[in-house]
Amino acid sequence: MNEINEGMHIPADIPQTRHEILAAAAEKDYPRDLNFAETFAIALADLLRGLGELLFGGASPAPEHIYISDVNESMEREIAEIINDVFSKDVIERWPAMDSTERQAYAEEYYSRLAIAMGLEPTEFVFNDLNPGYQPGISTSFTFGGHVERVDGSDYIELDFRLYDNPENLMKMISTTTHEARHQYQFDVVNNPEKYADILPQRTIDAFIWNWHNYFNSSMYGPELYYYQALEVDAESFAQNIMSEYDSIANNK
Repeated sequence: MNEINEGMHIPADIPQTRHEILAAAAEKDYPRDLNFAETFAIALADLLRGLGELLFGGASPAPEHIYISDVNESMEREIAEIINDVFSKDVIERWPAMDSTERQAYAEEYYSRLAIAMGLEPTEFVFNDLNPGYQPGISTSFTFGGHVERVDGSDYIELDFRLYDNPENLMKMISTTTHEARHQYQFDVVNNPEKYADILPQRTIDAFIWNWHNYFNSSMYGPELYYYQALEVDAESFAQNIMSEYDSIANNK
């Protein structure tokens, strides 16, 4: 996997939030006593098995069971508090009047603290034009950001510059940064599985490794496989859990 592009325009029939994804899975009559990760593990495995013959000539495209990482509530709470600290009420109020340099500085501070809270070494964090020629109201897709693995094995995170350039995109910038940092975490798991032997279930480590080397690019396999694969479900669930926790913290202050 050389690059993961997130945030492309989601077709109307693809669930867009964690709750919508769970509801869509529930419509398939999966057991109601399973948590989100377990339900989606089953849904994902069913989806991949169903497409296996078409895409892989009958070979199973995934392990029999794919599990999404167990929720780490203490980490999510810590990161939500970091968001509330970096993007304080005062910062949010001043955000529209800030210049691009100041906005980028806050984004970089958040990413750096986020990475450390996740047990990661902060990597290069940059803003680029990921959507050249983009025309609001005309273009049908938009890439918010990506975690990129270089040929030499190093990695970096990039976000589209419009996330800081347009002050209305502040929350999307924060959630995208969180999502991409989760991909960095997955990247670290894939490259250093022994480091996570006592942190993550082996089934989660195996799922990350398999999906990392068998990544479903949306342009090749379509949006359903892209959005429902283990790495994406895990990263999006992680980001949305944290944004929900941050919302609770911010509203209680």
